[in-house]
Amino acid sequence: MGLLTDAERHPVTTILIVGSIATFFAQETGRSVDHMILTPLDALTEPWRYLTTIFPHGGAFHLIFNVFWIWQLGRALESRIGTLWMVGLTLVSALAASGTEVLMYNAAIGLSGVVYAFAMFAWAKGRHDPKFRGVIDTQTLQLLIGWFFLCIIATETGFMRVANGAHAGGAAMGFLLGQKRPWLAGVFIASLATTIFLRLGQGSLNTPPGVFESRAVHALLDDKNQEAIDLYEQLFATGHRSAGSLHNYGLALSRVGRDAEGITALIAAYELDPQIIQNVEIREIVINARAALNASK
Repeated sequence: MGLLTDAERHPVTTILIVGSIATFFAQETGRSVDHMILTPLDALTEPWRYLTTIFPHGGAFHLIFNVFWIWQLGRALESRIGTLWMVGLTLVSALAASGTEVLMYNAAIGLSGVVYAFAMFAWAKGRHDPKFRGVIDTQTLQLLIGWFFLCIIATETGFMRVANGAHAGGAAMGFLLGQKRPWLAGVFIASLATTIFLRLGQGSLNTPPGVFESRAVHALLDDKNQEAIDLYEQLFATGHRSAGSLHNYGLALSRVGRDAEGITALIAAYELDPQIIQNVEIREIVINARAALNASK
């Protein structure tokens, strides 16, 4: 069977792979994919990100690893359960993986959670349905389990940050769907959704400061100054402010014409760290404004 024919026979698997590769090339050519990535800030307001966040990847190895396993496992499953059921399996797997990771206040990207869902679904289903036996062998399962724990070690030691919550959530969903009582998967999704709402739906103060700061920096770099201002103000509301965040906040304020507020923020940044302002012209303006302010007291 040719590659194109194989792809045509497994449309869901093909879409996952082509979508991921296309998104990766968009990233590599400088296009922003931030609007696709799920973060705690978007978990309740932009729910489509639970699905779109599976397409961006953190590098070539991340992409190749996931694409290989999606191709291997996805075709085998899609040929057994059909395209319609494969769509459902993929959707709920992505929701479970992304939802579990965002519940840990992280932004998850990539197909890894879906890979683990497919693997555990195939294994669990194969235990009571002969049609699924052989989709995943013992060695492959052991490899993926070993990789799961290796990723946890890599994250905990600071070597590499991995979306371990997505791996766990996807694996749990796949396992539950593969049981004789698949309604347990519905209980899992409902419980996950309720927990996300309770933890993230009570106001922005529950969101980790680093999430605000990361998105604010990206907004500033993309010249989305008002968005950056709003995010920095949410960051400051959590009680976290640094010379760097005040500096960037001041720049964003100045760019939208709020010069007086911008100078005030830049003065506060300078007082925390005099070296934070690298631009000579801005630095001189801030020093003069600070001197004038002190003289007037």
